[in-house]
Amino acid sequence: MTSESEHYTWFLKIIRFPMAHQFCLLMVTMILFIPFSGKPFHIDSPVTVYVAKQIIENPLNPPAGHFGRLLSVWNATRLPSTSAFHATPHPPLLSYYTAFIISIFGDSERVINWSFFPFYAGLILLFFTISRYLGIRNRFTGTLLFAVSPVVLVNAQNVMYDVPLAMFCIGGFYWMFRCRNTTGAVLAGIFVGCACLVKFTAGTMVIAGMVHFILKKQWRYLLIFVLIAGVLNALWLVHNLILFHAWQLTQNGHAKYLLGDIRYRFERMVSYIGGSAFFPVFPVVLWWLSKSFRRSGIMLGIGTFTWSVLLSTVLKYSFPSALFFWCCSFAGILLILQFYRAVVSGQWAPAGSSTDRSETSYLRVNYTTLSIHTLLQMLGGGFLTLYAVRYTLPFIFTFFIFFLFIMESVLTKRNRRIFTISVFATSLTVSVLLSVSDFQLVNAERQIAMDCASRYPCSTVFYNGRLGYLYYMDRAGAISFTDTSVTPEAGAIAVENCFYRDDLRFINSCREQLSLIDSSSYPVWPLRTIGGRSGFYGNDRLPYAFDWSALRRKFRIYRFME
Repeated sequence: MTSESEHYTWFLKIIRFPMAHQFCLLMVTMILFIPFSGKPFHIDSPVTVYVAKQIIENPLNPPAGHFGRLLSVWNATRLPSTSAFHATPHPPLLSYYTAFIISIFGDSERVINWSFFPFYAGLILLFFTISRYLGIRNRFTGTLLFAVSPVVLVNAQNVMYDVPLAMFCIGGFYWMFRCRNTTGAVLAGIFVGCACLVKFTAGTMVIAGMVHFILKKQWRYLLIFVLIAGVLNALWLVHNLILFHAWQLTQNGHAKYLLGDIRYRFERMVSYIGGSAFFPVFPVVLWWLSKSFRRSGIMLGIGTFTWSVLLSTVLKYSFPSALFFWCCSFAGILLILQFYRAVVSGQWAPAGSSTDRSETSYLRVNYTTLSIHTLLQMLGGGFLTLYAVRYTLPFIFTFFIFFLFIMESVLTKRNRRIFTISVFATSLTVSVLLSVSDFQLVNAERQIAMDCASRYPCSTVFYNGRLGYLYYMDRAGAISFTDTSVTPEAGAIAVENCFYRDDLRFINSCREQLSLIDSSSYPVWPLRTIGGRSGFYGNDRLPYAFDWSALRRKFRIYRFME
């Protein structure tokens, strides 16, 4: 009969198996992903799917099509209006990948969402693997915290660019750090090249990679890396020149540097860094337990508190919103401060992590590479016309690593265990609540389209809107008010989305012709990622917030009178 101690020894052997941690992490990501795999498309997701469908029609020069003309009202670039790329500022790698999936498995939400699951799983597994080259002791625990982080988990449920971009970025760093031969340089170039073909903002990876190979004096690998990454992007640029006589890189309409907005964008960036990777209370607790941070952080705490009071006074933030902004911005600035200290002092690893001089030098090169990328990403983010939580994904893992470093340096082993469990439980809870409310919010757009199609099968339905609402209403056969080729006639239906203001000018322009006949509302949890005093995907200073005033997503239905 097997004793209890023998059972425990057997269990230890299992979890120490070389691939056991990776397998456990894969299972965790899959369990977290399954409940939301049927999530409707929204934000950039309809753009990805639309371009993919147009690519199937013409792989080299996908036409704009009917939906593209509607989409370009909200999402136009300066490329020719006859092209699908007129309606998207991003390179086409993910759309070509999605086109391949659609051509084989169809275009249902569940199929396409699952096709993006490998990017989420790859991001988590690469974070675990790269931790080995960054001096992190508890790699498995740190990766679990990263997997349930709101900025990772909530974004991983979308057919958008940010999680794939982050995966390719971390993959590029991984192959740079372990580069010992030509294969490593080639793979680093491929990952960085693919990152640039997901979003042009990944150009910081090229600069960081060049610095890395120069510091290591690996001149041949430097040449190979630059050549591979350059060729991949040159193919797309040459394609643009031949077909459009212009580069999407310079015609995307996003590079508008308005100096007056830097303060506003910085307010968002620091609160997103401090509040979306983990609940902001935990970095503040670590600050209080660290003597060095306590001394340097008091003035920062006073400054961010004053800052939040001003927001509450000038912008009419509620007391809970102002308090949450204070916690988020305080936590974000503390992490940026630790990053700055590491850059200045060169002490990247946690105290006592390494005593070998060559190992310390190796870590310094790796972290210098990360710092170049992070600084450039933050600088670019300060100048972008828009800024959202998801834009931090390509570099927020750097601050996550410093959070782990502070935790390892400040806490005792016993306190670290309690603290880690608290961070994990809180992050998981917040992430799941955000995921559910986000699902409900965007599902209302899919549901109203289906309801209108079933309620008024013989009527022409007019609407106005963008993102997922545009996608689902158009798919249900409704007609956008922006389509001037069709004029509403008596008996036609008009749908007003009470959540957004996009369609008010169209509704108001014909208000006298409309008669209210019905309304629809759909429940939404109060913890919000979109709208209200929240900006997980938008532009508010809070990464997420409670909004008790809007517990239902409302739509009004009108009929055109004679």
